[in-house]
Amino acid sequence: MNFWKQIWEKIKELKIKELFNSTPDHTVTTTTSTDSTPSGDLDLTKVKWLGENYSSITVVENILNSASMNNNSISTNYNAYSWPSKIVKVEVDAVCCIFYERGSDIVGGKFDWWRKGGQIVKGLENIHNGYNGHTIPSSGAKVWTCIVSIDGKKRSNVISVKR
Repeated sequence: MNFWKQIWEKIKELKIKELFNSTPDHTVTTTTSTDSTPSGDLDLTKVKWLGENYSSITVVENILNSASMNNNSISTNYNAYSWPSKIVKVEVDAVCCIFYERGSDIVGGKFDWWRKGGQIVKGLENIHNGYNGHTIPSSGAKVWTCIVSIDGKKRSNVISVKR
């Protein structure tokens, strides 16, 4: 297989083509809210976890400062940290989690990997595609986010943002 064909196959695996050539089915709005606050009000033990449950992690590092979210991505501002990493197509050192109200429950959990080395924006295509049972929260909804170390031993603080 020639070099360019291999690259194209990798792009298709990563769904980058869909990111640039399609609009998510669950489009609600593309406005961005920057109303983010520290959020000690979310008890992770009461979350209905979609995928792996990280609520038992008690080591919390105050990493996340703020976030903003629109229909297509979540952006964060955070302090430096040093966590172990591994290669999952690219080098990653955390998983991204998002939580939101669904009916009378707060649901959420992992929706993507966090790249090592300063990633500040995560696309929401996995949520639009239903990864781990996620659905996109409605516009104006309160959403919480945090990151969890790859080894599952540490997590960041939880912050909230308006969707």
